[in-house]
Amino acid sequence: MNKNMNKLAHILLVEDNRMDIELTIDAFNEAKLLNTIHVASTGQDALDYLFGRGKFADREAFPMPSLVLLDLKLPGIDGFEVLRQVKSTPILRRLPVVILTSSKEEAIALFLMTRAQTVTWSSRSHSMGLWAWYAR
Repeated sequence: MNKNMNKLAHILLVEDNRMDIELTIDAFNEAKLLNTIHVASTGQDALDYLFGRGKFADREAFPMPSLVLLDLKLPGIDGFEVLRQVKSTPILRRLPVVILTSSKEEAIALFLMTRAQTVTWSSRSHSMGLWAWYAR
């Protein structure tokens, strides 16, 4: 195995919509990115993964990600709570989190709440778009 393969960042995608998961993975493949993507489909699974609890306790199988892609609308524990816990935990506080949402209102609320560094609107068509930003 190539030594650089071991150095590739692991990414945690927190998303409950199967189609959005597939679109994200397809986008990574199309861009020829070789990063390993781990998927958590609930807020609880995301927190368990990040804190190394339960089925995610094995850090060899589930290494700490270098980046989190976080959907806000999740069943049970939502993305707002995941972000709050990540940013209030000293060992996770500096972990980069990119928040994904299609709701302009949620994007503005979260931007004000987190003092995010950047907010970007990306749209492939006039009827559908995506807000994404990096939360400190």
